[in-house]
This record gives sequence, C-alpha cells and structure tokens, in this order.
Amino acid sequence: MSLATLDPHHKFVSPKALLVGFFKSVVSWLVFVVEAQSRSEEYARLNAKTDEELEAMGLTRETIVQHVFADRMWL
Repeated sequence: MSLATLDPHHKFVSPKALLVGFFKSVVSWLVFVVEAQSRSEEYARLNAKTDEELEAMGLTRETIVQHVFADRMWL
C-alpha cells in the first residue's frame, strides 16, 4: 500500500520559468569563461614583461596573480 501526500507549500514551476532559468545559467557560464580567458591573457602579458618593467608598474613576479585577480580575491 502506498500513501501519497500533497505538499501545500510546493510551488509549480512553469516551463517558461525553467527555460528562462536554463538560459540564465548558460549566459552566466559564458560570462565566467570569457572572464577567465581575459584574466589568463592578462597574466600571460604581465608574465612576459621583464622584471624591470614589472618593477616600474609596482609589481613582482610573485604578485602578478594577486594583481590579476585582486577584484575577485579581495587582495
């Protein structure tokens, strides 16, 4: 014997809402990928500089990652 209960607090999610949520997730993922690519390129650009060029910018090789990700890591 099985017993089925209804949850009065369960909300129905429309197919349109599911589709919108799916596309929002896809867009969020694409933004993440583009930002990661941009940061990777900036890291490569800075890493290609000489130590003297980095020093003129107030950076060292050890602080490049912190500089590139400062807005994300709150460093």
